[in-house]
Amino acid sequence: MKKIILSLIILLGTISISTNVRADEKETNNISCSNKITVHLFWGNGCPHCEKAIKYLEGTIADEYKECFALEKHEVWYDEEGSQLMQDVAAYFGEDVSGVPYIVIGEDTFGGYSSSLNKKIEKAIVSNANSDEYVDVIEKVKNGETNKIKKSNSGDTIVTIAIILVAIGGIYALIKTSRSN
Repeated sequence: MKKIILSLIILLGTISISTNVRADEKETNNISCSNKITVHLFWGNGCPHCEKAIKYLEGTIADEYKECFALEKHEVWYDEEGSQLMQDVAAYFGEDVSGVPYIVIGEDTFGGYSSSLNKKIEKAIVSNANSDEYVDVIEKVKNGETNKIKKSNSGDTIVTIAIILVAIGGIYALIKTSRSN
């Protein structure tokens, strides 16, 4: 009987400590941002992934990051202007966007949405809201600026490096062969 009572006391103590730690984490997780930025969400009415993105951006992180951003939504399935704006923004970035949601935070873009992107989106919000170099690309595009930003494509970089390595290997093999003869 003593073992059961002792086990219960230890269990309750552990629960109490973990609850206090979580409460402390919540209190110290206040985010501060030097600027309030605009997060742009291109979405389609009736799109289930868009609804999840909206729920996340308007609900889940809105309270914690309210000093950091305002959400601006652009419907693209039933609004030609919204659709054209999304295509113009994608062209600005040199991206091919064929679906929604499409989230633009400064010069960071996210095609599609799943909860696995939450941390990346939060990081983009905080870094843009604390940057003196934040640019609202949508405003630039609306004002007719079409300077395209070519995002680096790591796939292209890997292919280029592979080609260079193969070329170096070929040259080395030729030199080795010619010395042997």
